[in-house]
Amino acid sequence: MTHAGIRFLIAPNAFKGSIGADAAAHAIARGLELTLPDAECCLVPVADGGDGTLAVLQRTGRFTPRRYSTSDPLGRKMRAPVLFSRDRRTAVIELAQASGLDRLSPKERDPMRTTTKGVGELILKAASAGARHVILFVGGSATVDCGTGALSMLGVHFLDGRGGHVKPGGEGLERIRHIDANWVLDGLPRITVACDVVTPLIGPRGALMYAPQKGAGATELRHLDAGLRSFAQAVRSSCGRAIAKIPMGGAAGGFSAGFAGILGATLVHGAPYILSLLRFDKKLGHSDIVITGEGHLDEQSFHGKAPYEVAKLARVAGVPIIAMVGRTSRLKSRFFNAILPLTSETEDTLEAIRQTESRLMLCAASLGLALKASR
Repeated sequence: MTHAGIRFLIAPNAFKGSIGADAAAHAIARGLELTLPDAECCLVPVADGGDGTLAVLQRTGRFTPRRYSTSDPLGRKMRAPVLFSRDRRTAVIELAQASGLDRLSPKERDPMRTTTKGVGELILKAASAGARHVILFVGGSATVDCGTGALSMLGVHFLDGRGGHVKPGGEGLERIRHIDANWVLDGLPRITVACDVVTPLIGPRGALMYAPQKGAGATELRHLDAGLRSFAQAVRSSCGRAIAKIPMGGAAGGFSAGFAGILGATLVHGAPYILSLLRFDKKLGHSDIVITGEGHLDEQSFHGKAPYEVAKLARVAGVPIIAMVGRTSRLKSRFFNAILPLTSETEDTLEAIRQTESRLMLCAASLGLALKASR
């Protein structure tokens, strides 16, 4: 095969704060076609459970969206989409659509007050529409409420030491001593929680690892740490499940641990789960080079992010894998054949973000030239 006939599998994640996965994939394909006009480009935008997951799944043509009224992380009314399978028995909900960090301005971010109430409302709407299985993708949250906001909408009561009701949210976690799940609504769909990270609920690499970006300072971190421990103890004593160290329990500020511990929800690793829904392995078998990417590739990327999972599958299949990234922190990994940064360390970050689409095109075009020169 000549280099001009290379079959590319283009599978980027979203470039957060800039462009979605679909736009990134098209930009890479356009760049390759400039210098390798005979190249075959198969576009498979990917996600790991965070922002943009619904868009990636809807692109498959196997799901239909419906929009519902719900609540944002501060309880304000808004509308958010839910995807339904063709038979309407499966519903797909993206937590970030209702309870995501991008729903708030930087000044509004406060994990002591934000809740996942809106996600619970969407689950109820999906159930009313006939869903018997709800898949929750929980990346990109603005919350550290252990899912109490969503669970309260489903009929779970959180009580303090005197039997009084505790208001959902990070601020109330420390006061929870008992959990009453006897009021959970009958006929609740089976729930699968697809997590974007594999971190546990408690520990140095647990749920609080992402709390500062949600607005938590030193004081809030101390209270939230105590709250997570109190919540885990209450789940153990009330529901008989140990959730402090379960893998993926720390996703979305403990949302996954709360749903697993109280409702018995199944936790799955988001990126591999999405790749299976996309039938990625079949497309990989017809490719010569895989290109993935995201805004920032760093050590956190190896805790379940989509480009890492794409790279693992490519390496197992023996297909070369290249990552195009906004920034890379001088990261080296045996899983990538090459990591191509779109920016230099001295460039203005905001300006580079605005130019992501054009820079992806140029990077891909340069890759095409390099492949031609290597013949």
